[in-house]
Amino acid sequence: MKEFYIYQSSYDGSLFWKDRPLTHAERYDTDCGCDGYIATVKKPGDVWRAVADEIDVNGSGGWDPEHIVELITEIPWEEEEE
Repeated sequence: MKEFYIYQSSYDGSLFWKDRPLTHAERYDTDCGCDGYIATVKKPGDVWRAVADEIDVNGSGGWDPEHIVELITEIPWEEEEE
């Protein structure tokens, strides 16, 4: 099963994914610092578990659940074989 890597942008705090780990040089921005590694995921539920403590609930701060759904739909998940 393919792995994906979730990061938080140091520029705007948004989440993004890559299909390989980023090097420090790829993560570092001289103006904004370093993008933060969040988790390695293999399926959509892994994303939810990785960000569960940071989801905005009733204005509590954190990531909007709609942003999480958008991230999950962007990742090219492999179909599970039966």
